[in-house]
Amino acid sequence: MYINISSSVPKTFKDIQENIFLFRNFFALATLSPTNIDFFNLYSSNGDDRDVNEQNSKYEVFLHYDLYPVDIKNKSRNLLFDYSLSKGALPYILKKWLHVKDDLRPILAYLVESIQPTSTFRINNFLNIVQALEGYHRRFCKGNEHLDKIIEKLVKKFVQVTLVEAEFENCKEIAKSAYDSRNYYTHLRKTEYAATKTGQELYDLTIKIRLLLVCCVLSEVGFEDNLINKMLVPGKLQF
Repeated sequence: MYINISSSVPKTFKDIQENIFLFRNFFALATLSPTNIDFFNLYSSNGDDRDVNEQNSKYEVFLHYDLYPVDIKNKSRNLLFDYSLSKGALPYILKKWLHVKDDLRPILAYLVESIQPTSTFRINNFLNIVQALEGYHRRFCKGNEHLDKIIEKLVKKFVQVTLVEAEFENCKEIAKSAYDSRNYYTHLRKTEYAATKTGQELYDLTIKIRLLLVCCVLSEVGFEDNLINKMLVPGKLQF
């Protein structure tokens, strides 16, 4: 896939690079899989409209870093959303994505990191999602509640999303488990809190919490509730 980014005003290399990586994160979220960048070309215009190859200077930049393996068999049914689903709102959403607030950047980074391939589920997978959810609430919502109350509040906010309603049928119990698990694994007490989850149960809990985080990010960058509802169907958002 190739993307052409042009600007009517001068841009620094840092600005261009930031836009490129914001696009990468957008596609990573849309495809629920890693998106690699092999190289990009920079053209420095002399200000006229003549042929690019003759009048513009071209610089080719290759990116050298460890690439995530990309599954070429990834089918459209595994995508979070595609063009056909979001085409009407896509220009508005991309504009908001490219001007994402600094407050949202670390939260978005944790979310994109959470969809990278991993062969083993780790406790940090849970803690990172929880930290991002707490950070979202502190930055974008009113109040200073504990994690369990944050979860209950966000479930109410996105209750119209069918998958949220289904996954959080026992909302108070799930919120209590998340709160106790977060405290236990953060503070490393000798004894577990009452509702602390381990193993498969902690994995399942993490998937539920990440569902809320996805709703928060999608809503913040311009996706309407009805579109989020179409995206989030059972079977998605697994590690």
